[in-house]
Amino acid sequence: MSEDEAYRSTEGDASKQSMKNVKSLVNRLHRQGSISGDMKQYLIPRYPQAGKLKGNPKIHKADAP
Repeated sequence: MSEDEAYRSTEGDASKQSMKNVKSLVNRLHRQGSISGDMKQYLIPRYPQAGKLKGNPKIHKADAP
């Protein structure tokens, strides 16, 4: 996206750190008895990946590129 004010580029994939944070939180909640084993399995993503931003140009609009 060309809108520097609204979006910023990231260096690499932050999903590893996010996955570490999610696992830590979910494991702590399970140890405390706040969630069941089934919920623990459900909350931990199997194949984490960074999100992608896609856009469709609005060619029918006057100021479209």
